[in-house]
Amino acid sequence: MAPGRPSETKQRDQAEARRIALHNIRLTTAAVSQVDFAFKEAGGAFHITFNDAFGHPPDWGYAPSFHLDTKRNAWKSRVGRTTFLTNVCPVFELVVELRGYLLLGDITRDAVCLDLGPFLGISGMYLAKRANRGRVVFVEPDARSAARLLDNIRLNALTNTEVAAKAVHSETGRAAFVYENSDESRLAAPGESRDAAGMVDTISLPDLVAERRLDRLDLVKIDVEGAEFELADGLEWLLETFPQAVVAMASYHERDGRTSAAMYEKRFAGHPFVRLKTAYPNHLTTYMVHGDNTAAVAALDALTPCAPTPKS
Repeated sequence: MAPGRPSETKQRDQAEARRIALHNIRLTTAAVSQVDFAFKEAGGAFHITFNDAFGHPPDWGYAPSFHLDTKRNAWKSRVGRTTFLTNVCPVFELVVELRGYLLLGDITRDAVCLDLGPFLGISGMYLAKRANRGRVVFVEPDARSAARLLDNIRLNALTNTEVAAKAVHSETGRAAFVYENSDESRLAAPGESRDAAGMVDTISLPDLVAERRLDRLDLVKIDVEGAEFELADGLEWLLETFPQAVVAMASYHERDGRTSAAMYEKRFAGHPFVRLKTAYPNHLTTYMVHGDNTAAVAALDALTPCAPTPKS
């Protein structure tokens, strides 16, 4: 074999990785309501670009790329100068979720972030690698997801992360938990039959801040499968306590026929300091900032709002 020529095993791995990537690209493209992105293969990687066709501008240069690192047997993603590894193909998260959570702007190197409902932590790996002089606190009650999350933390050799095996809730204590597919496991809704539920520890946002001794907070990323219905008071307290924080919350989950986005829009209409907008229909997200955070308010104002209706 000529020097430097990839082995047959490596070639097979690369071919399989390409097949997996293309499959995930097709699934992601089919899943979204607005295709404002494009993929290009170059240099053995897939590069993603976005446009402003639907009022979701990639102002700060969010243009990720990814490929399979055959030496590590892991997917390697790059956003700007930040690289991170994941144990699953990251297409959906790069195109839809992480982009949506960072739509108001990137985080800084010393940022402190809460990732509430990280699932496998794909978006969280970017947060932790980007904020390499800060902290990322993951709150994940599902033991199966937490195990995969910890695998990704080890894969990236992170030392600035913490994992709380709890569910964020309006009160600290214990609550029924419904174990479904690990990306849809959730706290039982009020009045829901609990035959299929276990019990998990819960923690309120004020108690979480106290437990983790947080004296700064820059980003609160939330995807908690409907538990956000119980977090309005806690998020109001959080923004009053940390006015520099940005809250980005997946808000397409429904209860009694309405989305959490609709509930938040009504709850905070005309609020004295909470500024709020629901946008980004590819992964319906409600953004909340303090009115004194002028940079975040300006970014919020630049977003095209969308009706807080159920995710299609």
